[in-house]
Amino acid sequence: MRVEGLSVVVNGKTLLEGVSFSIKKGEKVAIMGSTGSGKSTLLRALCGFMPYKGKILYDNLDLKELDLSSLRSKIGYLTQESFILSGTIRENLLIAKPGAKDEELWKALQLSVCDFVKSLEEEVDEENRLLSGGEAQRLALARIFLKEPEILLLDEATSALDANTENTVLKNLFESFPESVFIVVAHRFSNILACDRAILLKDGRVVFDGDPKEAIEIFLSEHLQV
Repeated sequence: MRVEGLSVVVNGKTLLEGVSFSIKKGEKVAIMGSTGSGKSTLLRALCGFMPYKGKILYDNLDLKELDLSSLRSKIGYLTQESFILSGTIRENLLIAKPGAKDEELWKALQLSVCDFVKSLEEEVDEENRLLSGGEAQRLALARIFLKEPEILLLDEATSALDANTENTVLKNLFESFPESVFIVVAHRFSNILACDRAILLKDGRVVFDGDPKEAIEIFLSEHLQV
């Protein structure tokens, strides 16, 4: 994946400006920045959900020239707001992989630490009245394990999980998809340090791209200044 001079302007407001970077197959990249720095906008643009200027290239093919449905079939994109379908656990999982066998469904639930699920026929609802925020996020993550995407975009997708569960799920994701590209928006430093690189955004621009530990130090130095 390669991004060149990416800019996003919405209603006259610049959300991203001149963002450029490349990510190799199998690389895990954390996206950092304060609220409003452009993290979520960047991930939405990479999925084709935002109008933009510049280039977003997948296998040297411009996103604007690609069939979006085909591209999105290769992408696992999750935000902290988990989509839950009213119906059974089984029906929610089969969204990701229609025809999957029961053992595949249970394996995905295990990898996403859905230890609250006792039966595939349990009912859930789209209002999340039957699941906690963390349970909904883990169920959504189970779909990712079933989908087996080539590119994973995680925008605070584990924000409602406790630190130990979050670490376990991310470890399982990294180990399950060693050849996939990971782009992870996270605030916990442990998740950032688990990545190969960190890109630090400020006011919609890249101000650092490199070692995660150094990115954290820069981020902290700016926020601890009096």
